[in-house]
Amino acid sequence: MSSSAYWLFNKLKDKNIFRILNENCLEIDLDGNKTIVFCPTSDEYEITTAIVQKAKNLNATLLAYPSQWCKATSSAISYGKSLGIKIMPFRKFLSIYG
Repeated sequence: MSSSAYWLFNKLKDKNIFRILNENCLEIDLDGNKTIVFCPTSDEYEITTAIVQKAKNLNATLLAYPSQWCKATSSAISYGKSLGIKIMPFRKFLSIYG
């Protein structure tokens, strides 16, 4: 599991609303609505269109990243929107799902 996915896993472990799908992805289940969340690895410190495509290939509908060491490019955010993938820092993610 990537360090960012592990961190998010620990933040949500008491909520019992997720399961780990693979190294990068968690599945969040809120009231029957399933969302696959992609978390970048430390090598993916810049969210680019290639990282968004990787998330899409893993069926992610949301990409959450740690803003302490990672950033999303504007082209990645636009590309994500065109694919139906929301891109947000962990803080925003936790304010919604945490």
